[in-house]
Amino acid sequence: MIGKNCNLKSCFMKLLKFVCNILAWGPTSIVVSSLISILLILPFTFLPYSEIKLTINGVYIQLPIVYLLELIIVSLMFFYVIRLCSVTRNVKSIIMYSLLTITSILIFICSQRLVILLQPIPPIVFSVIFEKRLCKIKNFLNTSKLLFAFLNIFDACYIFKLQWIVQLKNIPENFYWLILLLILFIFPLLRTLLLYIYIKQVKKEKSKDKTYLFSYVTMFMVSLYQIAIYSIIVLNFMESKEKSIINVVFAILIVATLSIYFWALLKKQIDRGGENKKYELLRFTVGVLIFVFIFFYDKIEGEFLVILSWLLPVLISTIVGDLHYQFITDDSLCLPIPTMKMKKHVYSLQLISFLTLFCLNLFSAVFTTNRIEGNKIVPSNTGKDSLIKLLNLISNGNQESIPEVLSSYTSSFIIVSLSFILALILSAVGVKLLKLNYSDSAKGYYEYRNTRLSTLINRRYKRNIHKRRKNNV
Repeated sequence: MIGKNCNLKSCFMKLLKFVCNILAWGPTSIVVSSLISILLILPFTFLPYSEIKLTINGVYIQLPIVYLLELIIVSLMFFYVIRLCSVTRNVKSIIMYSLLTITSILIFICSQRLVILLQPIPPIVFSVIFEKRLCKIKNFLNTSKLLFAFLNIFDACYIFKLQWIVQLKNIPENFYWLILLLILFIFPLLRTLLLYIYIKQVKKEKSKDKTYLFSYVTMFMVSLYQIAIYSIIVLNFMESKEKSIINVVFAILIVATLSIYFWALLKKQIDRGGENKKYELLRFTVGVLIFVFIFFYDKIEGEFLVILSWLLPVLISTIVGDLHYQFITDDSLCLPIPTMKMKKHVYSLQLISFLTLFCLNLFSAVFTTNRIEGNKIVPSNTGKDSLIKLLNLISNGNQESIPEVLSSYTSSFIIVSLSFILALILSAVGVKLLKLNYSDSAKGYYEYRNTRLSTLINRRYKRNIHKRRKNNV
């Protein structure tokens, strides 16, 4: 009786593990398999004909191109059977792989040609399990499967619930605000709390000076992004006349697969035991400053740029460049001297801040026009207005689908980000061009000295100081 209970328990645990793997990595396997099949299909789309004409023993046969593609995929699948026999001696796995291959061929023959997108799944799964070169991917999937199983269950419940809410009629206006609160805060927060499952699973010891705050904040932002994308996909599906469930499901699976990249970054942070609290506070402060910068740039664009153009390059050299004076509290202590790395850092900050403000001022000067509203002349940024319209059109094909405040802040963030990226490129190119002109010693702009030799002389001088004191030198 005890043996039967143990067997039932082991069978139940194996079944539970199998279901967990399906829930966790089923969407990713479908997306990767479909992409591989699409890449194989793509060259055949450029052919001028869609059928293959064959003559076998005087019999004329016409076969669609898809049968040729199926032949290629099946050949690759049977080729991996040989590879599987060489990497493992597990007969059950080889038989299971062969049965999956034969089953997919039979489904294809029964006019279910869509299965061709899923046929690469068995080689992908078995290669991750048995190939030694993919052991890192296998470890990543094993440690993350429980979290992703719960995340996919949560996402599925949210999508079905949202679809049910959209179909309701005569909804009160106050209920819309509740839905907006749930989408923008409650659901991302609940999804973020699932991160605690992985932290408890790995049982990583965290020191007192470290925290997981940045990991939770990143998870919240990723969850907010995913839930917003899911909502847009479901709403577009419900409003469209030609409803294609396959396209909607594939789009949702792609969004779920893309989140694995962000999870890989979060996993590294958690496996390190969190981040230092000082660095987390610094990141939080920088994030708040960026938000304040975007806010003032959106509200008072011209005046704010004028203020920063006058103050920022000067303040950087004073606040950052002379920061070493704040490290000492007593006159008897030694004053720290800025190193070459610090001098380069201050130079880069000044140059990048100047070029960023230059790009923002240039954008404002080119696209700002004055228009008369009543008895006042109001400046208007036509480039920013066009960007707002573009964002609204991308969202749902409606120029008023996004709230005005959100679209305005988003467009300001895009403009500042593009200006910063352009400033980084200009600074890198500009420094290289300046080096070509001024670094030539023949032109006499700079005198090169062996700083390492002087450092060694100073070390020897300090090393023999007791001898010089004894001889009064």
